[in-house]
Amino acid sequence: MTFALTGCPPKETAKEEPKVETPPQPTEFKKTGSPDMYFRAASLDLKSFPRKIEMKDIERFAARMKKEKIDILAVQTIVRYPDLKERIDVFEELGRKTEMYKIFGETIALSGRQIGNAVFSSYPIRSNDNVPYKNLKSTNLESAMVALVDAGTRPLLVVSTRIPDNASEREVLSCLKTIALQKKNFKDTPIAIFGNIIKPKKLQELEGVDEPLEYNILTWEKSKETKKIPLWFSSVELQPINSTIIETDLGLTLITEFKLAGQPAQ
Repeated sequence: MTFALTGCPPKETAKEEPKVETPPQPTEFKKTGSPDMYFRAASLDLKSFPRKIEMKDIERFAARMKKEKIDILAVQTIVRYPDLKERIDVFEELGRKTEMYKIFGETIALSGRQIGNAVFSSYPIRSNDNVPYKNLKSTNLESAMVALVDAGTRPLLVVSTRIPDNASEREVLSCLKTIALQKKNFKDTPIAIFGNIIKPKKLQELEGVDEPLEYNILTWEKSKETKKIPLWFSSVELQPINSTIIETDLGLTLITEFKLAGQPAQ
């Protein structure tokens, strides 16, 4: 007897199509702008300093600025003697002792002396301009030292200036307008103005200026002595949180803590 072995034919295996991997979608990063930040600024006018400035004065002042955690320092009426190597260069030494970036704007050069205003900053100074006042009757060449500071969250214009104490209201208005118009070159950039510009009584607003400026003035009194130190600032992006006047080895110094609004998302 013969047996035939039979079986089912082998099943055909279905061919699998190669898998096509879908590349991951790129992550979308939302432009959130920059956050608000706080910084501390100081202003010092050396015009009334009664004697020759010594190195110990600068060292003590710089130490006080570090103790107060000052980020930006505006100084008016710095006197320099570039040809007299034995004289201390107040501008250079202040920068060295405070360990800040610095910029100087000359207002007058006479008999071997340079007199001017300066800005010192722990933030980088990106650009600067020494802006002259054109409608000011004076024997000196008064000007405004304007520095564009990279404050991290956004740029900031810092102005250090001094005008004659006897300037008329019309001249003061002209100086203010000259400074305020600098903002036209730096759109959406806040500005802080340090110096001795007292608000004219008749000032309502500056014509031809897009953004209004706010004004604060602090008064220091001791015995029969009174000192007023003004401050101007942008009214929208820059707001003073608190201000005070302190006594230092180089004279009365205004200290203000600011809130700087971050840039909005684009």
